[in-house]
Amino acid sequence: MNLDPVALRELRGLSRRGRTYASRVVYVGLIGLLLYAFWNSEVSGRVSFTPSDYSHLSRKLFWVFVPLQMTLAAIAAASAAAERVVREDLQGTLGLLLLTPLGPRRIARSKWAAAVVHAGSLVLCGVPVLAVCVYLGGVSAWDLAWCFSTTMALAALAAAFGLRAS
Repeated sequence: MNLDPVALRELRGLSRRGRTYASRVVYVGLIGLLLYAFWNSEVSGRVSFTPSDYSHLSRKLFWVFVPLQMTLAAIAAASAAAERVVREDLQGTLGLLLLTPLGPRRIARSKWAAAVVHAGSLVLCGVPVLAVCVYLGGVSAWDLAWCFSTTMALAALAAAFGLRAS
């Protein structure tokens, strides 16, 4: 995605806030809780595993993790997109923004792109879990590509809805 200077400014403003770091910490914490619960329910008490067992466990983990990742990325994208416009209005800079030579579509597209990139950073936080699933043989590279493309498409759609709602 080729970001224009307005989108980069929006992304810089979004990435420097404490809420962004807190959302990433909460996201990684939820991943940790999911893995802990999965480990206790599926793995604890077993002494030995065959490669087939590893593959089965990683496939189950993948299908438990993917809906969580999709939901949280969509919520983060919608929240980030809606907040960008609301923040401009609360700070009283929305009128000034509309006086710039930028068209309304470019302004909206920049705010949308910044929200999608923000959601993409959350998706990248889940890469270690998905990489383990692929490494253990439970899912293929096509499943991984499906997961990333579907999650990013859902995040882009949620960001558009969040921007529209604001």
